[in-house]
Amino acid sequence: MPLEKLTAKARDVMRRLEQSLGYTIGLGTLQPGKGDGIVLAAVDGSSGFSFHLAVHYEFPLHTGAPSKAMLAYLPEAERRAYYAHMDFRRYTQSTITSPADFEAELESVREKGYSIDVSEQIEGCHCVGVPVFDEEHRVVAGLWATGPSAGFPVRIFDQVAEALRKSALEMSSRCAFSSRSSNRDYIHSVVGQAREIMENNLHRPLDVEELAANLYVGYSWFRKVFREQRGMAPAAYHQQLRLERAKVLLAESDLSIRQISETLGFKTQNHFSALFKRKTGLAPSGFRGQ
Repeated sequence: MPLEKLTAKARDVMRRLEQSLGYTIGLGTLQPGKGDGIVLAAVDGSSGFSFHLAVHYEFPLHTGAPSKAMLAYLPEAERRAYYAHMDFRRYTQSTITSPADFEAELESVREKGYSIDVSEQIEGCHCVGVPVFDEEHRVVAGLWATGPSAGFPVRIFDQVAEALRKSALEMSSRCAFSSRSSNRDYIHSVVGQAREIMENNLHRPLDVEELAANLYVGYSWFRKVFREQRGMAPAAYHQQLRLERAKVLLAESDLSIRQISETLGFKTQNHFSALFKRKTGLAPSGFRGQ
C-alpha cells in the first residue's frame, strides 16, 4: 500500500478520531535502516492542553507507541534487523533500555493488540498505538493517540485503543477493500485464522464483531467471505463446532449434561439441551444412550 495513498485516505478518519477522543492523533511509519520512525500525518488535540506533532518529526523506535505497534507485528528476522540501529537511550525512568526488555514489551503488545508509551520519552506524556495493515496483512503504519498523563490516564487505555483500532481498520479497508476481496490467498488466510480462533474458544459464545476486529478486517466483509468459504455464517460455524464437541463429550466422557453445558459456555442446561435436540434430532440424554 503506497504511504501517500494511506495518508490521503487517513486524514478525515484522524480528524473524526480527534473529535471523539480530544487527544492529538498521529500516523507514522518505520524508516528502514534507521532507529527512528517518522510522522506521516497529525491532528493536534483540541481538549485543553495537548501535545503538538509535526509532520516529518522522527521519534525513537524503542519509546514510541506507534513503532512498538508496528515492530510487534513484523516477522522476527525483520524486526530484529531494526535493533542494530536502535541505541536504546534512556530518556526517563520508564524508558526501555535493552533489546531483551523490548522484546518482552512487544510480546505484551501482541497479547493486548495495542502498544503504550507511559512517559518513556517525555515525562507526563502518555500514548496508545495500534498497527495499520495493508491488503496482505502486512503492517505498514502505526496510528496513535497522545496526551498529557493527567488527562490521559492508564485506566482508559483499553477504551482509547478500541477507538484507534476501529479507525485503523477503516483506513486499511478504504485503501485495500477491492484488493482484499479479490485476493484469494489473503481470504484463505483470514478464514483460516478465524477457524483456529474459534476452535480454541469453544467454551464461550462467539462475538463475530470482536473476532473481525482482532483480525483487523471489516465486520461485513469478514461475514461475507467466511460464508463463501465455509457455507455458513461465522456464528453458525462456531455453534456447530461447539455441538460437535458436545457429541464427543457425551459419547466419551462421564461428564453430566449440566457439566458439558457449562464447559461449552451455554447459558443454561435447558438452553443447551433444546439447541442440541433442534440441531441433531435427539436430546443429549438420548444421544448418549444410543
